[in-house]
Amino acid sequence: MWLDELSYRMRLRAERASRYRKRFFLKELPKGRVVLLPGIRGVGKSVALLQLFFEVGGYLFWVDELSLFYGMGLTDLLREIERREGEPIERLNVTIMLDEVHYDSKWALALKWLADAFQGRVIATGSSALAFQMTPELGRRAKVSWVWPLSFYEWLYLRGEDVRPVRLEDLFFKDVQPEYRPGFERFLKEGGLPVTLEFGIDSVLRSVERAIFGDMLVVGGFDRKTVSLTPQLLRRLALNPSISVERLASEVGLSKPTVVSVLDYLEKAGLIIQLRPYGPLSSLRKGLKRYFVTPTIRYALTAPSYDLGTLLEEYVASQLYLMALRNGWDLTFWPKDGPDFVLTMGGKRVAIEVGFGKKGYSQVVKALGKVDEVVVISEEGPKGVKWIPLQAFYRAW
Repeated sequence: MWLDELSYRMRLRAERASRYRKRFFLKELPKGRVVLLPGIRGVGKSVALLQLFFEVGGYLFWVDELSLFYGMGLTDLLREIERREGEPIERLNVTIMLDEVHYDSKWALALKWLADAFQGRVIATGSSALAFQMTPELGRRAKVSWVWPLSFYEWLYLRGEDVRPVRLEDLFFKDVQPEYRPGFERFLKEGGLPVTLEFGIDSVLRSVERAIFGDMLVVGGFDRKTVSLTPQLLRRLALNPSISVERLASEVGLSKPTVVSVLDYLEKAGLIIQLRPYGPLSSLRKGLKRYFVTPTIRYALTAPSYDLGTLLEEYVASQLYLMALRNGWDLTFWPKDGPDFVLTMGGKRVAIEVGFGKKGYSQVVKALGKVDEVVVISEEGPKGVKWIPLQAFYRAW
């Protein structure tokens, strides 16, 4: 039967994947009947599921393969599991893992039903847009754990080094002694996605293309012309981080509303981060600031040309955005001359300035009196404000 064939192939894949080191997020999987792991392509979701399957057993299926090669959906899969186990799915207490679950159009309904009726556990991965496509009913039942691009120390770890990483939250709120490791510049350029460890920087472009030409059609519902022009839009964005929506639309050949829709989708798909300006709502007229979710994407789109300071700022933005995401905080950018970011944690506002070398006092002083605290992340910091050595920030994840 097709289920036995798929199960056998998954066991072989899981055995191969078990030889690799594990992503850090596997150590912190949330408890719950249904766990969703959204993330961009190339970030290591499939390998992580194979490693988990190797440890705990149960069932693991790639939903895109199930659909494309077997013409089966999640309903067919659950019925076949019932037949094989000889028990109704409601009575089973096994782990079912579903990779690229968004390839089934009724995935949210199926997971909601499993959350209510299934005795076991469901772990599902998919496009980053998963977290935005959940129905309110599933949102109340499922736990979401983002699979983010690699931090510097996780990249070192996957390459075989022994490291002692710290949580970014601890770096901000506790005293952490820096531990220098070489290779940070190389990491910024080519280390953001684990797929590069085996297949090199060109694999980043392939992952981006798959996210566009596959997911934009399946999940986003865009027409083929818009999808075909999206790679050009991303390259324009990579070459000019401050490019306006109007200029993007003009250069790419799409309408402004279409460009806005594409950018919003790329944010949901996990490829870019869109930050609004800090301050009153009137300042929103100045527009959003956009970063790639890892500087490795920008480098892949523009190599061999790159600006190291831009890559560093992008990496810090990505890490701060993840920290804000998992804690329910808000990350914005400073709209005028001054620090780079403002992190709002409940009622506390922290302005953050980042850069290589020694950061002067002039940039951050403009935020004093308008926020509760100022933090500088640099190799050398000014006196009078909190300073996090850049070498210490390398360690965070």
